[in-house]
Amino acid sequence: MKASEIREKDSATLLADVETARKDLFQLKLGYRTGSVDNPYVIKAKQKDLARMLTILREREIATEIAAAEEK
Repeated sequence: MKASEIREKDSATLLADVETARKDLFQLKLGYRTGSVDNPYVIKAKQKDLARMLTILREREIATEIAAAEEK
C-alpha cells in the first residue's frame, strides 16, 4: 500500500486498518513459525504497511497539536 493511498483515508478508517494489520501480522508470524507461510516477504511487506499507517497517524496527531498550540 502506498503512502498516498493511506493519506486519502480518514483517521477512523486508518485506525481500523492498523488493528487489522496487526492481527494479520500476528497470524503471518505464527504461520511462518509453523511452516505454513511460503513467502516470508509477505511478513516484511505487512510490517512496512503497518509502519506507514502508524507514521501517518502520528503526523496527523502532531499537526493537530500544532494547530491547537497556535490557537492559544
